[in-house]
Order: sequence, then structure tokens, then C-alpha cells
Amino acid sequence: MNKIYALKYCYITNTVKVVSELARRVCKGSTRRGKRLSVLTSLALSALLPTVAGASTVGGNNPYQTYRDFAENKGQFQAGATNIPIFNNKGELVGHLDKAPMVDFSSVNVSSNPGVATLINPQYIASVKHNKGYQSVSFGDGQNSYHIVDRNEHSSSDLHTPRLDKLVTEVAPATVTSSSTADILNPSKYSAFYRAGSGSQYIQDSQGKRHWVTGGYGYLTGGILPTSFFYHGSDGIQLYMGGNIHDHSILPSFGEAGDSGSPLFGWNTAKGQWELVGVYSGVGGGTNLIYSLIPQSFLSQIYSEDNDAPVFFNASSGAPLQWKFDSSTGTGSLKQGSDEYAMHGQKGSDLNAGKNLTFLGHNGQIDLENSVTQGAGSLTFTDDYTVTTSNGSTWTGAGIIVDKDASVNWQVNGVKGDNLHKIGEGTLVVQGTGVNEGGLKVGDGTVVLNQQADSSGHVQAFSSVNIASGRPTVVLADNQQVNPDNISWGYRGGVLDVNGNDLTFHKLNAADYGATLGNSSDKTANITLDYQTHPADVKVNEWSSSNRGTVGSLYIYNNPYTHTVDYFILKTSSYGWFPTGQVSNEHWEYVGHDQNSAQALLANRINNKGYLYHGKLLGNINFSNKATPGTTGALVMDGSANMSGTFTQENGRLTIQGHPVIHASTSQSIANTVSSLGDNSVLTQPTSFTQDDWENRTFSFGSLVLKDTDFGLGRNATLNTTIQADNSSVTLGDSRVFIDKKDGQGTAFTLEEGTSVATKDADKSVFNGTVNLDNQSVLNINEIFNGGIQANNSTVNISSDSAVLENSTLTSTALNLNKGANVLASQSFVSDGP
Repeated sequence: MNKIYALKYCYITNTVKVVSELARRVCKGSTRRGKRLSVLTSLALSALLPTVAGASTVGGNNPYQTYRDFAENKGQFQAGATNIPIFNNKGELVGHLDKAPMVDFSSVNVSSNPGVATLINPQYIASVKHNKGYQSVSFGDGQNSYHIVDRNEHSSSDLHTPRLDKLVTEVAPATVTSSSTADILNPSKYSAFYRAGSGSQYIQDSQGKRHWVTGGYGYLTGGILPTSFFYHGSDGIQLYMGGNIHDHSILPSFGEAGDSGSPLFGWNTAKGQWELVGVYSGVGGGTNLIYSLIPQSFLSQIYSEDNDAPVFFNASSGAPLQWKFDSSTGTGSLKQGSDEYAMHGQKGSDLNAGKNLTFLGHNGQIDLENSVTQGAGSLTFTDDYTVTTSNGSTWTGAGIIVDKDASVNWQVNGVKGDNLHKIGEGTLVVQGTGVNEGGLKVGDGTVVLNQQADSSGHVQAFSSVNIASGRPTVVLADNQQVNPDNISWGYRGGVLDVNGNDLTFHKLNAADYGATLGNSSDKTANITLDYQTHPADVKVNEWSSSNRGTVGSLYIYNNPYTHTVDYFILKTSSYGWFPTGQVSNEHWEYVGHDQNSAQALLANRINNKGYLYHGKLLGNINFSNKATPGTTGALVMDGSANMSGTFTQENGRLTIQGHPVIHASTSQSIANTVSSLGDNSVLTQPTSFTQDDWENRTFSFGSLVLKDTDFGLGRNATLNTTIQADNSSVTLGDSRVFIDKKDGQGTAFTLEEGTSVATKDADKSVFNGTVNLDNQSVLNINEIFNGGIQANNSTVNISSDSAVLENSTLTSTALNLNKGANVLASQSFVSDGP
């Protein structure tokens, strides 16, 4: 892929051509004898035509981390945040982002070639035509991939709007402006412009000198542009940002070559919304940012080309629409009586041959007579429909859109290796028969899983379910619909409504705080978490000629030299021969001759790493986790809870805490480069124990039952409940907290334990309720406490300077007031101690 581009003037043909900036010649036949432009003409063109330039430049007066957080909606720049303060490198306030709430950059692609395109429709992206090489995009936390099936290039403008193979479920599309160019150029109508991109990175200091940081396409930076845009021909706009970049904005960011295709968002003051105004095309004269506009007429044309004629169901016919499909030709038809509608599906390997279908008419019925492979074609239902098959036919395609207030009864299975993508605010009721080997990805609306058992009693609605974007809800009709361990909450999550059904999870695959595990039913749902690895679960591997494996895996070696069976744990991802003398080396850790002991050792190590749930618990549920006695790893909850039932923890550790604010992370080498310029702001991991910005979390349980448990309530967490502690340690205001070193990067996590003490009252933990102590339990009150204590044969230690005791009775229980404690007994206090 050519990653750096420019528009250059061809002296032979007197035309502008898009070329790689790596190319030295612009048009065939051009030589040094070619016709020269006059100086006057050259100067005029420099203001209009993009030329070679090197960077995505940001101002060095601000911390570099600010530009990183801005581009990724992290730190203080979360979507929708208002009146955001901007500080310079000296910590001085230089202004506020007060013209508009913070833009949501989630529609901008991430991971490979970040910023190169923006989602403008559930199945289309916008970028520039000269970006020829990229073939796929991903969104949100990057744990997804969508492939381009058609590039849809504009005939004259540097613009294309590629079609994707599937409907995107992780994020919502950006709104493309429908305003005239004149309105876009009017600061009273568009009061703010924000950008993000990943071109080669430079920092310009206050003296105007630019310092190279790194090459392009590694990570995003972003910032604010002035509102002084002006025309660039008939299909673009441009902005002068010459001189020192600091003169143009309090958070200046200058997109140049290598940022091609990156978005320009403008705040429409009349509509009160951010709109995608254009995509970055190049730089003119070294000073002018040039953006290609996105004509609505062009979008309408592209969308229309990918649609077959709408299908209308006639309820008076009394017969369903009969859907036939010929996979050899990629064509089919839907017929009801004398009405027949042609449709086009995948032809050979051509996904783009598949066209979209829209179904109209109330209470429609469709009967699949053949399996349909619709390629990149989607189905849109504007009204209630039932889709069924009498012969086991399947359907695959880009996905299903169910419009608001519509409900579709889907009785057709998918195929193994393919996911059904569902968006739209309406409801999809999945009610096929038997085992559906396909998966489900939901990005909007409601999906009810009500798959019916086949004649053998087998049932599975989907092999996996992914809930993302924060918009959807998935409802379970019973506990047989999907393996709970194959349910995941992706970027911004959504709701899994267990609907009164009991479930056991061995893992909660939650990417972030958007994940919600809830129950809307009046029937209490019992949710069991059994995340621990058992010795028998540890796989025993054998040496492979690939010389590669997963760090931490167990291997067996039939040692021909000592005639023993040896077991090793892999320490590196690549390896050589096993040691023959029952010793460890740089690749292998020797763990003995006994398989059971080796498996138990590794299982114990895994369990002692602990477990983490970033999401929410909601509604009428009981939640329980029973760890193996002696487990030192903690179950960490840094999401929230509002559940009427009981949370039970037996053995091990339980930590409930707030959540450290996620920041954009960059490699250590980049941090070192920026540090050499006097800026130590760059962060190399998303969260840390030293940061002072944490998000408050609230946990409300009907009761919290602790047995043989070490429980800690950490900073920035409020707990509302009645605690029943049996032979347990309860620390309210625990300095021990956890961070996730992969926070914001998907469902995988890496827990690290450390300490962080709140210095401000707003960050201290708060307990509201009653604590019941039995059987030598210990209560440590270190921070804000409002409630009663009922203790028997236990110990109470108070260090908090803000403890308000309600009705309390201490029997055979020691009460220790430590230095600095401030206790107010607002109600009765009874103790049989001294």
C-alpha cells in the first residue's frame, strides 16, 4: 500500500493527477524539457493543489498526550463532554472547548491504517480516492474486521465511498452534512471543526521548528481547526494554517500527507450535532489543508446501485412470498401470486454482486425454498414479517435491519463460520429449529433468542453472540439458547437480559463499562460465576516443529536420555529443544515428572492472577462466585451494580472499586522521543496507579454475603448494601486496587495489583448500610462510613475521619479507634467490651 500521496500537476497534459509521493514523475512522457509553468501560475496553483508534505503536525506548547487522548475520545475527551479545559505544558489553563460537546470519533476506523476512513452508513465508509491499497477497516476497540467489496470511486473528486461485506454492528455511522458549501464556510452556522488522523507525526515548538516523532499509520492524534475555511474548487474546502501552528488554535493539529482520508467534523449550530464535513485530500502550498466534500447526490447514487427493487407483501393474497435462489447464477426471485421480484446474491466469489432488499407490507410472510447466499446484500424490514423454511434452507448475507416498531420472526438458520449481523431499532425474534451453527452480532434494537428444539431435543440459537455499540438488548427465552461462555460484550456493549433464567458463566467477556448483565423478569435469576481453571482443564502439549507456542502452556517430554517423563512450562513464544537434565532454561521451566502436580501448579498460577468484570449487574438477580480455598487471586469489579438480590463470595478475594480513566497509550520509544523534547506526558499504558483521574462507580446489592473472604472496597466506589461476613476480612477504604493493562482494547485483560489512596473526599470510598460480623471477622473502616454494625466474636478497627454509626451492637468484639479516627454515634451504640 502506498501510504503517502499527493496531487501533482502534469506539465505534458496540463492536468492534476493523484500519485504516490514516492513517485518522482507525475505523467508519462514528462521530461526536463517539458513545458514550465510561469512563476505566477505556480504561485496560484500552490494555493489550490496538494503538494508533497510530510506530517501530521501538532503544537508543542500542549502536552502530546492531550492530542492522543483527543483523537481516541479518552481521558477528559469522552464523547459528549462539555466545556473541556485545555492546559499547556506548564499546567496553565489556555482555554476551554466550549463551542460544542466533544465529538464522537467512534465512526473513524482504528487498528490498521487508523483514521483512513469513516463509517457514513452501516455498510459504507468515506475516504479519498487516491487511497488505493487498504482492503479492510475496523472500529471501536479494533476487535473486528470489515472487508471492502467495492471502492465506489467518484469520477472527478478525490473521494470514494467503499462498500463493506457486512453491516457494522460495533458503532453508529457519522452523519454526513447535507449543508451547502456556503453554509459550511459560515462560522455562525459551523462554529467548530475537529480532526483526527495518523499521518507521520511531528511536533512544532513555539519557535516554529518541527521535530520528527515517527512515521505514519501508527496511531491517531487530533485537534481543533479554525473556522476560517474557504473554497477549494467546486468540490472541496481549504484552510490556511501557515506560520506557527500555535497561532491558529489552542489545540492545533495540522493534517498533511499521510493523513489522507481522515475526517473533518463540523458542529452544525442549527441542528446541534456533529457532521462529517469532508475527508482530507492533501496540503496546498505547504500551508493549506484541503478537504474533499461528500455530495449527498453521490451517496444516493451509490446506495441506489446496490439495491434491488423493494418487495411488497400483499396480505390479501393468502400466500407467502416464495423465495427461490440459484447459487450457480447468483440470482433468484420472490414470488407471490402474479407478483414477482428479482433479487441478486453472491455470484461465485463476488460478494458485491449481492444487492440489498427492502420488504414492505404488514404481517409479511417469506418462505425460503433454497438456501440463499446474498453476499454483501442486506435485508431491511419496515413492517412485521415472518421468515421461515420448510426444508432447512439457510440464509447468509450482510445482515438484517429491522426498523423501529417492526418485529421479524426469523425461523431460518445460518451456517458455520458466518455471523448474522443485526441492526435497526426494531425486534428480531430468532425462532428456528435445532442447532444453528452460525453466530450473531447485534448492534442495535432487540433480539429475542427463542430457538426451538429439534426432534432429538437439540437446540442452539447461535454458536456465539456478540453485543456491541451500547444500543442493543439480547433476551434469552431459556437457558439453552447459547453457551454463556460464548456470549461477549464488545465495544460499548449492550444488555444481556437473562429473562429469569439461571446461568453459569466460566468467563464474562466484557470489553468495557457498556456491558450489562441483567434480568428484567419478576422471576429471580441465579447467576453463577466459576471462572477458575481446574487442573483437569490444563491442556498438555507436545513439542512442535513450528517451534512456537503460547507462553504459560504445559508441555510433556518423553526423555530418551533419562527414560523419564518430564513436564515443562513454556516461558517464551518461540522455543528450541527441551533440556534433557530436568532443569530450566531461558525457554522452559521444569516442573517435575508428575502430570497431575504439573497441571495443579499451572491451574493455581492462572487462578492467582484473578479475574475482572468491567460491566454492570442489573435487576432481579442473585450473583455468586465460589473460589477454591487458598486462592489468592481477586475477583475485581470496577463496573457497577444495581441488583435486588444477593451477591455471594466464598473463599478468595473480592475487590469492588472505581475505575481509572482510560488514556490513549503509545509505545515507550515514542514516549522517549517526545520526552527528549522536554515533554514527559506520553503514557505507555492505558491506566496506572499514579493517575489521579478515576471514574466513580456505585454498587447496590440487596445483600453482600462473604464467607472466608478477603473483601476490599476501593477508591471511587460507593457500596449500598447489608454485609454478612463470616470469618472474613472487610476493608472499607482499601488502598489495594487493580488496573487492567489492556483496558479499552477488547475483552482480554491483564490485571495488575497495586495501591492508590484517594486524597480528595470526592474520590474516597463510601459505604451506606449495615455490616454484620460473625466468626472472627474483621471490619476495617478507613474512609466514609454511614451505617450500623452488628458484630459477634469479631474485631472492628476504625481509622476513618468520617464514620457515622447508626444502631450498632458489638458482642465479644474488640473496637479499636486508630489515630485520626472521627466517629459520630448518631443512634444507639451497645458494646460488652471495655
